[in-house]
Amino acid sequence: SSRCRSYACNPHPAANMAALRSAALLLAPGMACAQQAGKVVAEVSPKMPLQTCTQAGGCETVPAAVTLDSNWRWVHNKDGYDNCFSKDGWSPHFCPDGRTCAETCAIEGIDEVGYKTVYGVNAIETGVELEFVAQSGNVGSRVYVTDGEDSYHMFKLKNKEFTFEVDVSSL
Repeated sequence: SSRCRSYACNPHPAANMAALRSAALLLAPGMACAQQAGKVVAEVSPKMPLQTCTQAGGCETVPAAVTLDSNWRWVHNKDGYDNCFSKDGWSPHFCPDGRTCAETCAIEGIDEVGYKTVYGVNAIETGVELEFVAQSGNVGSRVYVTDGEDSYHMFKLKNKEFTFEVDVSSL
């Protein structure tokens, strides 16, 4: 066939599809490794409304929220309260390798009180306020904007203005 020039190409489309399905099934077990969700604290992400404005149409409020970076979260064994990560690094007991760590450890959620007091992330009417030093003594926080539940918000900034306020008077 003139459309099959590669040595790996089978001229029969059904044979190509069968080979692709077989390859996908063989690769699937290796791709199923993911961090467990914790069950101690339910995630309650602070709401952060966004506004999209145009000269002709005015402003439209878009629902959004923020979520804290996983580096700041508690990672513990999924069946207990022992840390999987500490100042010394990953626990050799729970995390001798990535797959075992993902199977035995859980990353915990953060509730509204935790966001505010432990991490200094406060929901306010027009967005969120990030305290440099939280009530707990933690310094800084890294948050990501989400669409409110389970996906990150994608900002499309080409030919657009992106504004936010930073109050440095108390730093």
